[in-house]
Order: sequence, then structure tokens, then C-alpha cells
Amino acid sequence: MPPEIANALTNGDPAPAGLTAAEKDACDQMNALYQTGSGYAAMMVTRPQTLGYGLADSPVGLAAWFSDKFADWTYTASQNASSPKTRCSTTSPSTGSPTPRPPPRSSAERSYHNLIYFNEVDKGGHFAGWEQPGLFAEEIRAAFRSLR
Repeated sequence: MPPEIANALTNGDPAPAGLTAAEKDACDQMNALYQTGSGYAAMMVTRPQTLGYGLADSPVGLAAWFSDKFADWTYTASQNASSPKTRCSTTSPSTGSPTPRPPPRSSAERSYHNLIYFNEVDKGGHFAGWEQPGLFAEEIRAAFRSLR
């Protein structure tokens, strides 16, 4: 996500002025994630073993974790919330095949300064390789075709 949006979300500020409707929607979706879905990430960054021991020791705990993440991060046509997206600024060649509910291409272009491939797909979610393996493989091939 572009730095100005990341900073606004981190600081609890409103979305920056001048965003397109798609960018504003993506910003609102990320804000909802920050408000209600980022607690696990704070734990994974600060105390990963606390969660890790429970998941490794309890089949029920692991099943509950998987169930929660699959329900929240996989795509179904009835979902409206955005799956988490990685924040990055990089000059390396980058590609993107956003799953349904993607960030707008304009945001990807501001975040990834050497975007060599971008395609919006209509299936898949956070676990795209597991949810849509054929489509995922096609997108990987298309993304890196220009680097052959």
C-alpha cells in the first residue's frame, strides 16, 4: 500500500484526500482490517511462540486457527471485506495478480515502482495457490514470462 495510506491507517487518520473511489474503498477495507483483524499479527510479531505452542500441541486449537483464517482470508462471492495485503516499497521487478477485492492498480503502481505485471483475477483469496491452483500457476507463468 502506498506510504501515505499506510501512515494514515497507522496513525488513525482519515484517508488522504484525492483518492479515487477504488483507492478509498481499499483504504476503508484496510482500516477495517487494522481495527478488527490485526491482533494475531501483533502476537506473531511480539510473542510467536505463545501461539505456536498452542497450535502445535492442540489439534483443536490448530483446527480453530485454520477455520478462522480460512473463513476470513479465503474468497467467497458473498464476502465484502478485504484480505490482508502486504505493505512494501521496492525497486525489484514486482508482479501482482490481486485476488477478488484487489487494491487498485494505481495503489500497486505507487507501492511497487517496477511493476512488470498486474492482472485482476476473479477467483482465489489469501491462500490462492491452495484455493485455485491452476489459476495460480497460470498467473505465476504470466507474471514472469517477460523475465525469461
